[in-house]
Amino acid sequence: MLVLCQWFVFQSIRRYLFGKCSRIRRSVAYPVLIGFGLVTVLAVRLEFGSEFFPPGTFGRQLASILAFSYLGWTLVLSLLLIVIRAMDAAIKFKAAAVQAAGFTILRNRWTSLKVGHAAIHIGGIEDPTASWPRRNQFPDFCTLMNTAPGGPGLRILLSHRPAVFPLAARHKIDLVLAGHLHGGQIVIPVPGVEKGLSTADLISEYTQGWYKKDTGRMYLSRGTGLTFLPWRIHCPPEICVIRLVPAEKGVNSGSFRKV
Repeated sequence: MLVLCQWFVFQSIRRYLFGKCSRIRRSVAYPVLIGFGLVTVLAVRLEFGSEFFPPGTFGRQLASILAFSYLGWTLVLSLLLIVIRAMDAAIKFKAAAVQAAGFTILRNRWTSLKVGHAAIHIGGIEDPTASWPRRNQFPDFCTLMNTAPGGPGLRILLSHRPAVFPLAARHKIDLVLAGHLHGGQIVIPVPGVEKGLSTADLISEYTQGWYKKDTGRMYLSRGTGLTFLPWRIHCPPEICVIRLVPAEKGVNSGSFRKV
């Protein structure tokens, strides 16, 4: 019975992992599935072979330890599956609530606005959750840029994580708006270091505020939420307002400059 229960969990996780290849890399999926397979084989041998170990012998004690390890492994992975499913459900619920409130969700697509004689093109890229927290791969970026509106206008890219900035600047994105790091939440003021030292420095070269590369700029917001740590130190929450001002006459007419 235990083996049948674990096999059900195994099949559920297998379908989930390989059905989400754009989010979870197979390099993660394979070890999970191999581990499940090994533990399942071990459990079968314990259930049908432990009677051959006389009570009190080392073999019987080892069999008991492995059996409890098997139960713990099954429980942990079952809880992991429940958490993953709950997170997916929460994301879908929040997205539906945002859309019901009249907002447009930009997932690997663009929308354009006309302001007077100028155009503003806003694109949103899906967050590559498989590479959290250090890896900086954006598999959907090329697809997004291939569908970018042509013609003049300010191009703004919305990205959960700031690591997309060098890639965006290389493709002539004017402004990137990002978050993800919460400013590090804990910032230590250091003389001569403009933004201080924060926990975000451990995983990113971008922590908070303005950045410039070539002709592109990025604003990385500290946001209002918390993650992992239930407090902020020298890193207050923020909701920023960025005002776009028309360019001076005769300077790239029809575009905007950022201030």
